[in-house]
Amino acid sequence: MSDPEVPSGRPATSIASIVTLALVSVITLLLGIAGFIAYRSYSAARWNELHKNHRTLADQLAAGFASPLWNFDRPTLLKIAESAFRDETVTGLVVMNSDDGSIVHARVREGESGSVAVGQSPAAEEGLVEARSILFEGEVIGFVKVMATGRFVEAELRSILGRFVALILGLDLAVILGLTVLFRRIVLRPLQSIEHYAVAVSSGHRGDPSPLEGPLRGELSRVSASIVSMVGQLDARFDALERGRAELKQAYGDLARTNTELRQTGSELARSNGELQEFAYVASHDLQEPLRAVAGCVQLLQQRYQGKLDPKADELIGHAVDGAVRMQTLIEDLLTLSRVGTHARAPVPSDFLKIHDAALSNLSAAIRDSGAVVTHDDFPTVMGDPTQLTQLLQNLLSNAIKYRGPRKPEIHVGVRRQDGGWRFEVRDNGIGIESQYFERIFRLFQRLHTRREYPGTGIGLAVCKKIVDRHGGRIWVESEVGRGSSFFFTIPEGGTPS
Repeated sequence: MSDPEVPSGRPATSIASIVTLALVSVITLLLGIAGFIAYRSYSAARWNELHKNHRTLADQLAAGFASPLWNFDRPTLLKIAESAFRDETVTGLVVMNSDDGSIVHARVREGESGSVAVGQSPAAEEGLVEARSILFEGEVIGFVKVMATGRFVEAELRSILGRFVALILGLDLAVILGLTVLFRRIVLRPLQSIEHYAVAVSSGHRGDPSPLEGPLRGELSRVSASIVSMVGQLDARFDALERGRAELKQAYGDLARTNTELRQTGSELARSNGELQEFAYVASHDLQEPLRAVAGCVQLLQQRYQGKLDPKADELIGHAVDGAVRMQTLIEDLLTLSRVGTHARAPVPSDFLKIHDAALSNLSAAIRDSGAVVTHDDFPTVMGDPTQLTQLLQNLLSNAIKYRGPRKPEIHVGVRRQDGGWRFEVRDNGIGIESQYFERIFRLFQRLHTRREYPGTGIGLAVCKKIVDRHGGRIWVESEVGRGSSFFFTIPEGGTPS
């Protein structure tokens, strides 16, 4: 097979030009940055030197004016003032009396526009104004204000900047010429050889084309084999990608259908949950009226016929009254539990001290009868439903009073920061709880004692857990039998009721 015809080296030349331009741009940028940094450093140093000299001059003038101003020695004062203008940067000077604020002496350098007045100067807009108090034997007798200009420094800096720019442009030109020659010898010719060889391979030639000789010949042969292998691998990977794309499209469709079904199921669950909560509330509410009637009739029978019937009848009436009262208490507790979800309010900033005081007020009779002592830490303001938080704390304090031992109840309500929120603790010295019941006590209708020992329905701690869950926190207990219990619950910093 004859060697194919190859085009001229224009593409390779274009690539070399682009690479050269890129390198020149980078070098120019680096030189510009270096020059800018050097210019900024020198500029800052010169301005700092100017300000330092200006401050030193102001200090010297304030010290020199002290004696002439005190002794009303105007010739000496004028002589000192004139000496200040030996510094070519000084544009104006004002000396004032401290007693009445009158100007003792004021002067503006010739050629400076504007007049000198109290509080003003020709250089004020440049920020080169220094004012000093004139002290004589520790007493302020006047003030001196020195104005200066920075135009000499600016002129010097402009000159230096011009030299920097000229230097950078000269370096750029040298770099362009050097890189052009270097790329033609080192990069351009190999690129043209590779270009010729690539055209030959693309035309079906598998051998070494005759124009290619020299050190690149072996490398280009390996490049050709690598290109053929790479094309085959790319075809195989393209096919695999197409298959994966089809599978992904199908999986996406399945996922979309599943997501739609999940949304529908979630909506149905939310609606069902709302209906169940509403049903529980309505059912409990509607049960109270007939229960009150039954309880009232049974209590009336007990009042009228207690002791007039046989002992068995009195016992049955007592059971009926007790059952009606317990049923009424149970329904009221169920109503309380259902209200946590159906009568919840949006979270608001709530002072926990007021919540604590409200809970103690509701339990005042139980606290008084038991002789309980309740202490607390300093409380924060939390985000939440104050009514539900009062119910939560009231239930925990009520349990601490109810499940007391032979000792007088001692209860402490503590609080501390934890994980971006607040951790509250209700600690008592009561009978305690065995560790195997730590989880069980927060479930509905779970009791550890008989009604004769400790009355109740087993709903109080379930209400507490539901309130804490709604506020985005958690509740748990740590206890030791005979030594008391500590109930903990957390409330996030921002409050996140569900």
